[in-house]
Amino acid sequence: MAEAPLELARLSVAARAEMSPTALGIARVTVTVSAVDMAPVSAALSPTADGWAGRVSGLAWGFGRTVQAQAFDVMGTLRYEGRAQDVGLIPGGVTAVTVVLHELAAPPVFLNDAPLLDALLASAAEVAPGGSVSLEVQAHDPNPGDALRYQWSAPSGRFADASQARTSWTAPASKGSVMLSLTVTDSVGAAFTTGFTVTVSEGWLPTGWMTEHRLGHTATRLADGRVLVARGLLTGRETPLFNAEIYDPATGTWSMRASSSYCPDHASTTLLADGRVFFTGLGPSAEVYDPVADTWRRTRDMEEGIDLPETTLLSDGKVLVVGGFSSYRPGARLYDPIADTWGPTGVPLQYRAGFSLTPLLDGRVLVAGGTSRGESLATAEVYDPATGTWSATGSLSMGRTSHAAVRLLDGRVLVVGGGETEGASRSAEVYDPASGVWSATGAMLGQHSIVRATMLNSGQVLVAGGREGNRLLATAEVYDPASGTWRMTGAMAEARAGHSLTALPDGRGLVVGGEGVGGKFLESAELYVP
Repeated sequence: MAEAPLELARLSVAARAEMSPTALGIARVTVTVSAVDMAPVSAALSPTADGWAGRVSGLAWGFGRTVQAQAFDVMGTLRYEGRAQDVGLIPGGVTAVTVVLHELAAPPVFLNDAPLLDALLASAAEVAPGGSVSLEVQAHDPNPGDALRYQWSAPSGRFADASQARTSWTAPASKGSVMLSLTVTDSVGAAFTTGFTVTVSEGWLPTGWMTEHRLGHTATRLADGRVLVARGLLTGRETPLFNAEIYDPATGTWSMRASSSYCPDHASTTLLADGRVFFTGLGPSAEVYDPVADTWRRTRDMEEGIDLPETTLLSDGKVLVVGGFSSYRPGARLYDPIADTWGPTGVPLQYRAGFSLTPLLDGRVLVAGGTSRGESLATAEVYDPATGTWSATGSLSMGRTSHAAVRLLDGRVLVVGGGETEGASRSAEVYDPASGVWSATGAMLGQHSIVRATMLNSGQVLVAGGREGNRLLATAEVYDPASGTWRMTGAMAEARAGHSLTALPDGRGLVVGGEGVGGKFLESAELYVP
């Protein structure tokens, strides 16, 4: 797999002094970022109400960076200078640094002078609700040997230790701007107070990792809100996994579950009405997992296995399995979990693989897109469980395969991504079951040829990861059905494809596993916080 391009870092710099820019006689301020492993990068800062500020982009990420700010008068004479040392830059992020400018020809130090701020470092200027920001203050006292005390404060969120020069702050659950304040006091009470604002907005947080590295696994939200992850391929050997794990959103932890004796390719799962989980894949076999008893039970076999199946639960509690038989013959079967029996039903109009299968509000089921004999399909058909028959419906505007389909709150169906062209990978369409017509909606901001999508509690749809050509994606977008538009969210920590994306009961989204940069299968998981 192609490696992702190098992610560069950005730096948000603010320079401050005790007097106003006019009184100081400063005409311009520059900032230079340097380190032993990178060439110096300089930029000009712009005046603000209380100093100067700006951003430096295109920086090599890493640690041990020195940020030096210099202020010049109208004659170009260097008048003031300040620096922050041991600054860490994270890939793809924005690090915030505040540098205090000191006069080069400083006046004599008087007894009991207040402490001086050298730099204020923050690992991020923006963070998701519940996310963490690492903080560090660099200060000194003009009076030799004078001890300093530190006190952090904020109207919301919490500090790991509010009395340390190095600490961390955890953002509150609510979004908005939060001012973090710091007071540094010497042994006789002289002090200074400073601070900066952190924006709390939607984004991604780390959570517990699975025990196994998994690609192509299944993820099913259980009736109690936990998430069952099963099957998939193990990294390195690319051998099938027979075990399962359950994620608990309340604790952010995983627990291993019983292993199955059956591990088909292209597994598809459906949550049954009684809380058990139905599994099937290539071949005639299927299994049912009971999360309460932590047991797997093999069902009766189908008379003939269905290739590349997709499954969904019908309103009567039966499972519809759709795919095809050998020689490109379309096929469908019904499984009754109470009687543990298989039954026939109507034959789909067309053989297809890589299609989407979406239950509609009226009990019917929509099948859209896919491939047949190497050709990408735009056709769609609807299954009526009352009659067991299939009927053609409106076609997509273009052929799509490995796309994502999500039923919206109003009953319409959103289809995104898929296809072999950039236009298909960015575009989205909405199906109206009442008219049987597809209509274009806003295109995604990025290209997602292999896409994962899920609907959040808000009714909006989250899309995360996938591929843009051969490049793995860490980007994520949210679709608003009311406006038909997309917006970018913060990027995931790891680019991935072949992962799972599951909506949690509390409105968050869980991303699990997949293939990462360099072809490694991932055991990591991340949480989207809206």
